[in-house]
Parts: sequence; C-alpha cells; structure tokens
Amino acid sequence: MIVKDEAHVVTEAFDSVRAFIDSWCIVDTGSSDGTQDLIRSYFAEAGIPGELHEREWVDFAHNRTEALRLSRGTADYGLMMDADDLLVGEPDLDALDADAYMMRIGTSFTYWRTQLFKLERPWEYRGVLHE
Repeated sequence: MIVKDEAHVVTEAFDSVRAFIDSWCIVDTGSSDGTQDLIRSYFAEAGIPGELHEREWVDFAHNRTEALRLSRGTADYGLMMDADDLLVGEPDLDALDADAYMMRIGTSFTYWRTQLFKLERPWEYRGVLHE
C-alpha cells in the first residue's frame, strides 16, 4: 500500500483485511495529517508486525513498484490496496498457487485489477495510471 494524507479512511481498509494478514508493508509518500502515527498505532494494537517506509512521491508506477520490492521476503503474497479500498468477503487464501490474482473493484461500477502478487516475482508497475 502507498499512502499520503489518508488518516480519514485508512483504518477502514485495515479493518477489512486485518483477519487475513500476517504482516504489513506500507509506503508513506509525505503525509502531514498523522497517517504515519495512525498506521503504527493501529498495527501495534492489532499485534501485527510490519514496516512503514517513508519515501518521496514520484508516480504511481514507481511508488507501487517500490512498495512491492520492500515487501519481498516478508510474506509469500502481497495485497496491493488503495487506502480507500475495502476487502469484502472471505478469500480462500489456503488455495493460492498462481503468480498473481485479479480482484473485482467496486460495488456498483466494477472493474478487475491485479491486486494480489506472489512476492518472490520481480513485479513492476509501468506507465501512467489513470484512476
């Protein structure tokens, strides 16, 4: 996950994945609203280990690629979420065997996006992202 000034929404995203994660890796790109402290305290209270990295913003491709690279070695798979994403339902994480998985995004207007990555692979985002 990459974040900047997301204190107003990010705990809802964390609540939606809390039961499914063993660790976390988040890159903050310059928050000034207390997002960093909120992240640290949320996961400390949850007892879930992880790392918060602070990096300068470059672009989505660069910063998301960096987040995936920083996650390598911390888990088998990494879930790339936006701070306002919510995981709905209960994924069957015991059945994972592919290099990546697409997930449906949205409820009324929906689209598919690759969200779950096998971290041992050298994933890289390229190009400009329009969301």
